[in-house]
Amino acid sequence: MAYELHIERRDKAISFEEWKAAVAKIKNARISATAPSITNPKTGEIIQLAFDKGVADIYSAKDKKWSPVFYWSNGKISFKQTNLFDNNTDDIWQMATNLASCLCATICGDQGEAYDLETGRVLTKKEPVYESPNAPIEQIKFIFRYDTEIENAAKGIKALLDRKKINKTGYKLYGRSVNLDEFLTEIRKSSRRGFELEGHDYSFSFGSVANRHLDFLEIRSMSESTITWDDWAYSFVAMDNFVMAWLVNSEYDHWQNASDPLQYTALKKPYNHLPMKSNELPYPLEKIIIDTSKNPGRWLFRDGYIEAVGAIMWLGEHFWRLTGANKSAVIKTNWLQVSNPIPSVTKVQVADRCFTTGEGASGELQKKLRALLFGSPLN
Repeated sequence: MAYELHIERRDKAISFEEWKAAVAKIKNARISATAPSITNPKTGEIIQLAFDKGVADIYSAKDKKWSPVFYWSNGKISFKQTNLFDNNTDDIWQMATNLASCLCATICGDQGEAYDLETGRVLTKKEPVYESPNAPIEQIKFIFRYDTEIENAAKGIKALLDRKKINKTGYKLYGRSVNLDEFLTEIRKSSRRGFELEGHDYSFSFGSVANRHLDFLEIRSMSESTITWDDWAYSFVAMDNFVMAWLVNSEYDHWQNASDPLQYTALKKPYNHLPMKSNELPYPLEKIIIDTSKNPGRWLFRDGYIEAVGAIMWLGEHFWRLTGANKSAVIKTNWLQVSNPIPSVTKVQVADRCFTTGEGASGELQKKLRALLFGSPLN
């Protein structure tokens, strides 16, 4: 995924009304009134994306057209970083700094670094939690059919935390402090399709990918202690819309799917040894990226599900229908541990903990599992 920058405030979320008012002050910027589209450079097919009321377009005098650039969601505005920001001449950067000034906000990157609004250079850089050598952060990812009731996901999270006897206070939602009862109330009142709840060394992120017809929930542990994830999984795999879930090591998952060179340069991490390719998008979106297509730990959006593998996976009835995988063949595979925690869910396990490398036997095992579940070639 491309590296993103975010216009945000530390103490207060940016409301949609504030966002609209800020965009109205900027020349050659507007709140988008229609769903954006992109053209497949190989087939010429025009792909219509899902409409989002928080998208702002900018007008390019060079190309004589409007393009979606800024995306408001969950109290902040996100946009893709480019290599031009250091020289302070990039139009998008200029607009971003003007918007940040209007909103009394700062600009930060995916890794937590802050940017100088005058020069575009990094002021501070906060080490990402997944880089900690002492905490091999794990997360469990769930995929549901599109239009899963957001309140049901929130109720599942609250029930899980109650059952674990985790403190009801000390959480943040949309940048505000909340307790678990307030969390449910806020979700019921909100018209948003996603949320992020953080507290007590856990984060819960729920959202939708409309053009792929799926919803997702990610639960991340920032604790050094080992978690038995089965109990956490069972709170959600029993939901009617459940498709699949898998367990990942956050650092491994991140770098196996990091295609933007800026994700490496932001942390001074070398990438010269990695294969490169064009992203094959039309100008001005075309750029050279890291080729992750052979990485054993890569994940890919499919229609209604994500092609990904984990050392421990939970597969619902919708998974078999959407992927066309041979359930009987999977159950009979002798190098898998297969069980049914509930009748409608198949648990597949090849190791006790997450994959942490794509090399050697671990990499070969991931390739075999991907080929079995998704029919991908063993390369």
